[in-house]
Amino acid sequence: MNFIDVSVGILLNDTKVLLGKRPKTKPWAGWWEFPGGKINSGETANDALIRELKEELGITVTSSEPWMIRTHHFNNQPIRLHFFKINSWQKSPIALEHDELKWVEIESPKVEPLLPANQMIFQSLQLPSIYAITNMTEFHGNFFSLLERKIKSEINLIQIRERLLDQNELEIFSKKVLHLARQHKIKVLINANLELAKKIKADGVHLNSKQIYENITIPEEMIIGASCHSIEDLKQAEARKYNFALLSPVKKTLTHPSIDPMGWKSFQEIINQVQIPVYALGGMACSDIPNAFESGAVGIAAQRAIWT
Repeated sequence: MNFIDVSVGILLNDTKVLLGKRPKTKPWAGWWEFPGGKINSGETANDALIRELKEELGITVTSSEPWMIRTHHFNNQPIRLHFFKINSWQKSPIALEHDELKWVEIESPKVEPLLPANQMIFQSLQLPSIYAITNMTEFHGNFFSLLERKIKSEINLIQIRERLLDQNELEIFSKKVLHLARQHKIKVLINANLELAKKIKADGVHLNSKQIYENITIPEEMIIGASCHSIEDLKQAEARKYNFALLSPVKKTLTHPSIDPMGWKSFQEIINQVQIPVYALGGMACSDIPNAFESGAVGIAAQRAIWT
C-alpha cells in the first residue's frame, strides 16, 4: 500500500491546542485541522514538521516529541499521520496558509467541522501514556508507598484489578488507592465492578471483554475503559463510545502463557481500523512506549513491569 506520509503538529498551550481552518483553495475547505503537511522525499518526519510549521504558522519549533502514528484514508488515498506534541516554539502563530487559527480546549473543542482523522486525537490527548493496573497481591513490600512514589513520578491513570481479594478486602483496598490518587488528581477506574465503582465514587469502570457486549447502564460522568482481544471487540467499544480500549496480548504474558501474542504488526493493523484510543497490553514495560506510539496506540497498559 502506497502511503502519503504527513507530519502533524499539536501545539500545546496549557489546556488548549491550536487548530487551523482549511482554506477554500484546498480539499475539505472550511474544515478544522491540526497544522502540518506532507513529508518530502529525503526528509525525516521531524524535518517536515519544522518546515511545515514555519511555512504555515511562521513559528520555529524549539521543543517537540514524537507521539502516535495513525493511518487514515482521504478520498481513498491512505495517509500515514505522524503526530508530534509541541511544547515550545518561537514567535506567535499566524495564519499564513489557513483561513483562520483558533486555540481550543482539549476537553471541549467547540469547532465544527473537524477533520475525521483528528477527532480521536482530542480523546487521546486527555489520556496519559501509561495506564497502570494494580497488582498488590503479587507485590512484596509496602504497595502504598510504592504507589505514592509512582503517582508522583509517572502514573496518571490507574485501574484497580485485584482478583485474589474478596469483596470486603477489595473495597478497603480500593478506597485507600482512591484516597491517595485524589490527593494528586489521578483518575481511578475499577475493573469489572460497576457497583463498587459507584459505591466508592471512583472515576470510572473498566469493562472486561464480555461486559462490553452486555447492556449495562453506566453513569454518564464515568470514564469507561474496555478490554478487547479482537477487531470485533474494538468496534463494539467504539460503537458504544467508550473513552478508550485495551488490546491484548501484544507480547507473551505471565497471566496467559499459553496464548500466542499478536505482535506489534498485527496490533497496528487492527487498531488502525477504529477511531478509539487504544492502549497496548500484554508483557508491556515503559521501554515499549515508543513502539506503542509507532503502532498507533496512545500508550501502554501494564500490571507487573510498572511496579518494579
